Amino acid sequence: MIDLTAICVMGFITLGVYKLFELFVKKNERLLMIEKFASLCEYKEEGEERVNIRLPFISGDDSAFSFWPLRISLLLIGIGTGCLLSLLIITNAYNNSSIDSYRDWGDQFRDFVGLVNFASVSFLGGIGLLAAFLIEQKMKAKKKN
Repeated sequence: MIDLTAICVMGFITLGVYKLFELFVKKNERLLMIEKFASLCEYKEEGEERVNIRLPFISGDDSAFSFWPLRISLLLIGIGTGCLLSLLIITNAYNNSSIDSYRDWGDQFRDFVGLVNFASVSFLGGIGLLAAFLIEQKMKAKKKN
């Protein structure tokens, strides 16, 4: 356990140093992006018109955030269905085993319950996200046509 703690501490220190360097690099990238946008938005000499810059995450129908409610709702539906499925599996496994065998199982039954919960929630939550992705792709294709 002590070895695991040392590994975790070193991992967190490494992650912290990496994120610190990433913070400074992203700051420089953002400053360069601001300079590029500023040069694009300057007035033209001929017609004195501004260049129209369209940012997809701020304006327009192609919003990157427009599908978040769909994604979250289908993820939650998948997680809820996974919880229900795991409850049914665990109840069925408990009812099919006698009380004596349950006492003999002990920690193994608790591990089985945790594994079934994790597996069914993860699997059906992933199916929910896959369904959201497919619906999103279908709507984007329909919008293009």
